[in-house]
Amino acid sequence: MINVGDLLFMIAIFINIFSWIIKLWLNYDEDLELTDGHKWVKT
Repeated sequence: MINVGDLLFMIAIFINIFSWIIKLWLNYDEDLELTDGHKWVKT
C-alpha cells in the first residue's frame, strides 16, 4: 500500500516537472527574442 505522503510527494514532483516543461516550451515557442525563460531556467 502506498503511503499518502509518498503519493503527494510524487504528485508534487510531477507537477513541478510538468509546469517546468510547459513554461520552457511556451517561452521557446512565443518569446524567442526574450531571455526571461533562460534566466528562469538558470535560477
